[in-house]
Amino acid sequence: MIDFQISRNTNPAFDLAYGLTTCTNGEKRIENLEKWQRIWYDRFSHDMEVLGFDAQRLYPFDDFLVDYSNFYGMGFAFSMQAYQVNYFSALSSSLLTCIFPAAVKEG
Repeated sequence: MIDFQISRNTNPAFDLAYGLTTCTNGEKRIENLEKWQRIWYDRFSHDMEVLGFDAQRLYPFDDFLVDYSNFYGMGFAFSMQAYQVNYFSALSSSLLTCIFPAAVKEG
């Protein structure tokens, strides 16, 4: 399934930064960032090769790392929006459970 909710034309490093800051905590990012960047880039390289392109010429790994560093702040900022939606959805659910426990249990 492809989710097009936040489709946009942007640098792929931004997408990775957004995804990692939305789905992981700081400790895990520090611990695994280099590994995850390499996994992403290796997959990107494979996909480009399947399409007939040379990823090293098209988007070298070192350029990707610079872009990731440059776009990390924006990815983090966008992830805060997702966090707010998730937080307030959970908060609303908790409030509904407290105010209308029978309605929530019935579904």
